[in-house]
This record gives sequence, C-alpha cells and structure tokens, in this order.
Amino acid sequence: MDEVTIAVLDLAAVEAVERREPAGRQYVRPAFAAQTRGEQTVLVAWIDGVPVGSGEVTADARPELRNLRVDADRRGQGVGTRLIAAAEALATDRGVLRIGVALEASEYLEKDLLARA
Repeated sequence: MDEVTIAVLDLAAVEAVERREPAGRQYVRPAFAAQTRGEQTVLVAWIDGVPVGSGEVTADARPELRNLRVDADRRGQGVGTRLIAAAEALATDRGVLRIGVALEASEYLEKDLLARA
C-alpha cells in the first residue's frame, strides 16, 4: 500500500485539490475561505504528491467531520481511516473528546468506513 499523509490545506495546495474535484463539485475554494475565517480546518490526504481525499472539521465547540471524500480508486486503502484519525487528533488537540460525523443516507461506502474506523 502507498503511504498516505494527511495535511491541513494550504494556499499552495488549493489548485492541486481543485483539479481533482468531482465534476461540478467546486468545494475547495469555499472550504479554504471558511478555513481562513477560522470556521473549519480542511484536511487533505496525499499519496505521492497527489491529493486523494479530504474532509472538513468544523471549529465548533462540538466539532464535526464533514464532506469526507476519498477518490474511488483509493477506497479500501486506508485513506478515509487516516482522515478520520487526523480529524479525531485535531479535536483532541482542541480539548474535545468526541467528534461528530455527518453522512448522507446514500453514502454507504462511508458508513462502512466508519464501522471500521
């Protein structure tokens, strides 16, 4: 398995993430703007310099992991698990012991992922 690294989205990475967004999604620039305002932290999963997944952790008193996404060809390889672990670590660093996860009912792959995490 390729090594997965997780990093907080920075301005230099916005274009790389944007190029790999699903068609019509256009979420990375607004997500980065919200991060800049202190509303959330955007975590990006990287393999060999390529962004392969992401998630947003709200800056609320009860943080929530939102918009968890992993490229289809990278699912089942630990990317989502690493993103969830990074979100949990971020919450712990803030002194929070629990983090919520928002999922839509149709996101069965992500539900399976949470059962493993």
